[in-house]
Amino acid sequence: MLAALAFVSAACGSSGVPTDSAFATPAGAHFTLVDTDADVNNPTDVHAVGDSLLVTQRGGRLVELQRGLDGDYEVVGTPVDLSAQVVTTAAEQGLLGVTTDSPRRHLYLNHTRAGDGATVVLEMSLSGQPGPLEATGPRELLVLPQPHDNHNGGDLLWGPDDMLWVATGDGGGAGDPDGRAQRPSDPLGKILRLDPGLPGSGTQLAPRDNPHVEAGSTEPAGANPLVWARGLRNPWRISFDEATGDLWVADVGQGHAEEVSVLRASDDTGRGANLGWDILEGTREFDATGPRSGWAEAEGQLLDPVLTYGHDDGCAVVGGFVYRGSDMPAIEGHYLFSDFCTSRVWALTPDGEVLDLGVSGASVVSLNPDETGEPLLVDSRGISRLTGG
Repeated sequence: MLAALAFVSAACGSSGVPTDSAFATPAGAHFTLVDTDADVNNPTDVHAVGDSLLVTQRGGRLVELQRGLDGDYEVVGTPVDLSAQVVTTAAEQGLLGVTTDSPRRHLYLNHTRAGDGATVVLEMSLSGQPGPLEATGPRELLVLPQPHDNHNGGDLLWGPDDMLWVATGDGGGAGDPDGRAQRPSDPLGKILRLDPGLPGSGTQLAPRDNPHVEAGSTEPAGANPLVWARGLRNPWRISFDEATGDLWVADVGQGHAEEVSVLRASDDTGRGANLGWDILEGTREFDATGPRSGWAEAEGQLLDPVLTYGHDDGCAVVGGFVYRGSDMPAIEGHYLFSDFCTSRVWALTPDGEVLDLGVSGASVVSLNPDETGEPLLVDSRGISRLTGG
């Protein structure tokens, strides 16, 4: 699958994630991957809606799946086909992310646009009952020009605050050559927070309580009001912990570090947070920082990642979500993640220990909860179910 999502990365770090199972699985637990036989082509993201799964395919089609009596998934509809509008031929482009609002009245998609490769976030009305759902009336919420064809980010989530959250990469090119990730006025290399209930598009959708909108903001004039957090390289997958509201960010590194960070809801850690790129890569100083024009005068305290790992253990971190299902109590509350190159499935415990679950995919691109909260692994072979425990 991915020339498409061939992240440029490697790593260094304190919490190594070995590929030779040096970390034991949870005591007495045994995990397996079971193919769901889903008829999907180059899947990139999965989102559960009732008894259905919505699956983005890199080429531009959004398909709806439902589980048959044998436990496998069957295609029951194609709510959206953006094949004519999506760039698919280079680097990390395509139809990359899908989510819905909590009333399930609207569908949101993140794709790169044919012609110029710009990132486009769409809202569509969602109707019907699962099997099949219908999506109509696209509205462009956000259009972000992309200077290069890699580092598009691509994930988007409906948050527990009933806002839309969008992860953007730094615009591509090695070492953030334009210095975008640290520039408060630039929407690239950021976590963005939007209120689609507002009229208009782009910065008109900034919630009043975003850090660069409310009175007393310490950032320089001209800061983009959609920005919630900055300093990211290519946050390919982000997720909210449904139990705590914490936002987990898996950010693909450059040449030394893959990293996972957590924006804690309990103390509002994420508001205006600086995750460090390209001042730092992981926990060490990055020695090829690009132009600093437009950077904030004070960088502020940089948020430390909860996990970094090195190039010997992978090349591109792939999130990932905190497991809150019922079938595998041995990993309840653990953050599940993988790596595009090694495709091992790992679990980060609440105490910071990394467990190797002893299973591997093939060029993994995402880990998502299914319609019952159980883990699905999305890779070049299709969609598999993680079972065991």
